[in-house]
Amino acid sequence: MEQESRIALTPHLRKYLRDLASHYHALAQQPGKVKKGQRDTWFSEAVVWYRHYLSRFPGEAQRGRINFLLAELQFERGEFGQAVVEYQRTAYDYPPHKDAAEAGYAALLAFDRQKSLLPETQRPEWQRQAAESGLRFADRFPADKRTAGVLSRSAQQLFQLGDYGQARKVAQRSLEGKTGLDEKGQRVSWAVAAHAAFELADYADAEAGYNKLLQLSAGDKAGQETIREKLAAAIYQQGRILSEKGEAAAAAQHYLRVGRVVPDASIRTTAEYDGAASLITAGRWKMAAEVLEGFRQRYPKHELTIDVERKLALAYLQNGQPLEAAVVFERVAVAPLATEVQQQAAWQAAELYQKAGSDKRAVSAFKRYVKRFPQPLEPAMEARQQLVELYQRQQEPAKRDYWLRQIVAVERKAGAAGSERSRYLAAQAALRLAEPEYTAFVKIPLKRPLARSLKRKKRQMQRAIKAYDLAAGFAQADVTTLATFRLAEIYRLFGESLMTSERPAGLSAEELEQYELLLEEQAYPFEEKAIEAHELNARRAAQGVYDDWVRQSFSQLAQLNPARYAKQEQGEREFNEMR
Repeated sequence: MEQESRIALTPHLRKYLRDLASHYHALAQQPGKVKKGQRDTWFSEAVVWYRHYLSRFPGEAQRGRINFLLAELQFERGEFGQAVVEYQRTAYDYPPHKDAAEAGYAALLAFDRQKSLLPETQRPEWQRQAAESGLRFADRFPADKRTAGVLSRSAQQLFQLGDYGQARKVAQRSLEGKTGLDEKGQRVSWAVAAHAAFELADYADAEAGYNKLLQLSAGDKAGQETIREKLAAAIYQQGRILSEKGEAAAAAQHYLRVGRVVPDASIRTTAEYDGAASLITAGRWKMAAEVLEGFRQRYPKHELTIDVERKLALAYLQNGQPLEAAVVFERVAVAPLATEVQQQAAWQAAELYQKAGSDKRAVSAFKRYVKRFPQPLEPAMEARQQLVELYQRQQEPAKRDYWLRQIVAVERKAGAAGSERSRYLAAQAALRLAEPEYTAFVKIPLKRPLARSLKRKKRQMQRAIKAYDLAAGFAQADVTTLATFRLAEIYRLFGESLMTSERPAGLSAEELEQYELLLEEQAYPFEEKAIEAHELNARRAAQGVYDDWVRQSFSQLAQLNPARYAKQEQGEREFNEMR
């Protein structure tokens, strides 16, 4: 009888509990002012009766609806944490019912509200639970029109938590859903997918994502600028990875794509520099030069410009373009660099002009070098020597001789700053200046009137002697032996010229004889000086110097003093004796 009474009363009790809960719920929601604490009392009463109903009738078909109302009540009261629990129970713990999807979505809103009330330290965990709740919603209600948006939101939350792999998967899932995202949702999902791919070093996929994002953000100029920067970075990173693998040519293609795809990217300068460096590594000299030249023109004041110039010069050299390389080295020579670097670049420029056959430009470059870098002395002397050779090749003897005199003059003033090389160059220069003096001396004949021609020849003889003395004074063995031989020959030839000079007309036989005796007296001292000079040269053999000029001095001595030097063998014995 008692069991039957319970069964009979159950519908009434169920209705009664529902009505009580609804009554207090409605009171709590009524507008207007109420007594202090009254609204909280009504909320509490409604919660008590909702819970009593749920515990009393576990198998009741309306249980899902009642649980949903309980969750709504707690949300309205600001108990968002409890509302999350009840919303999720409503959505996922009962058989399917009409409020399930709404409860699942409401749980996500409650998560947001509760997160804002939590301390910073607790928010990440709460956000992870919210993301998981969103995935749960999508799994349970795939056909709901809100599902794609929920997935997009969960993807964003996971990305913020640093779970890039999961965020990427969820973002892609949101874009593949049957219920499409609105434009804003698509932007969010594509942004998460692209950013997550970037963080996971899948830069090709990140690039594709950023390109799609640019299409969706056409009207947002500020947003597009940020996306373009990320797009450029994704392309650059593809190049970096290939570069690290040693695939320089392929890396260069990606580096250079940055400028083509995102011309105004902040990373473009670095990308083009690295692209050129990769091309150099790959031996693609022509393309490297083109890229570097473009860099120099676009960014003339960039901090990398000097290094770009150096690489550009290398690329031109390797590509067989010495003139272009020389022009670059000239720019480096006047760049704000260490003097040694400027000096080296200036020399390379001049040398390249010379090797390329551009003599006029080489002359200008070597002149600039001498003017700007007079010290250290030795390279400056080498530059002067190059000017001598260039003017010689251009058949400009006056300008050639100017630089020969410069070499001699600078060395004479150099003192301790001089070197063995600078002395050698000066000796050779002095010798070259002396040779025309010797030739001029030889060409002057002694003819009537003898006094006039003799005066000219003596004057030229003194000039030649002075020139050879100067050359010999630099103490360079091969120059000294030649200069000594020439000095001996000057004396010998002068004496010989006296003996073969034209005789005055109208002399009697006796007068002629007296005249020739007088000439012999005049010529004899010069012959003696010639012998002394040749003997000086011959004695150098004892010092280990036995070049062609020493040998020729021995030959001349054999003619001038046959009693002692008549045979070469005798000359060689004498050489051995002197040793």
